[in-house]
Amino acid sequence: MKKSIRNIAYALIDEEVSGAITYGAIKYLETTEAGGRAYTLTPKGEFQRVYANGIVAYAADNNCGYDVDLILLALIDVISQEWYGNTLTNGKYKGVAEYADAPVPPKFCLIIHEDTTDGEGSIIFLPYCQVNSRQTRSGKTSEEGPFDFAFSEHKILASPRPTDMMTKFEFAGKEKLTAVPEPTAPVTEPENQG
Repeated sequence: MKKSIRNIAYALIDEEVSGAITYGAIKYLETTEAGGRAYTLTPKGEFQRVYANGIVAYAADNNCGYDVDLILLALIDVISQEWYGNTLTNGKYKGVAEYADAPVPPKFCLIIHEDTTDGEGSIIFLPYCQVNSRQTRSGKTSEEGPFDFAFSEHKILASPRPTDMMTKFEFAGKEKLTAVPEPTAPVTEPENQG
């Protein structure tokens, strides 16, 4: 059973004109800057069934990946630049500039580490992601204390990776990754769990 988010990481994608995909270095988000608060993976697409003579004659899974809602502690400059394609500025007004004619937001893979009750941990790898909307911003006055927390929420589309149509790879593990994980040969029969 899953207990808590341990780490959030990503790696930028370099997509060649030929269609080949390479990943940059994996970058872990610092807990105190942009640590993970919550996430939801909502499947896109559904099973399609064709009936004949009162029974299912054909069925196909229209797996279009996942809509990801990710809540982080804060929006930091590197996420604004590397996920949203915004421009970092220097000088008198150091900050982040957003332009209407900016290119399409960058693509990246998303990695979510979780602690589990069995102690093994769980890692979810979403290999082909892109933000699908600009971040909603809001603010409010503080109440009953020095300040009220406001977290950053990111809407991300995790699509099938064009090279092999993989949408998600989930496996046991706790260690921080130094390279993008790839599944090995498929198991033909599941292990006996009990």
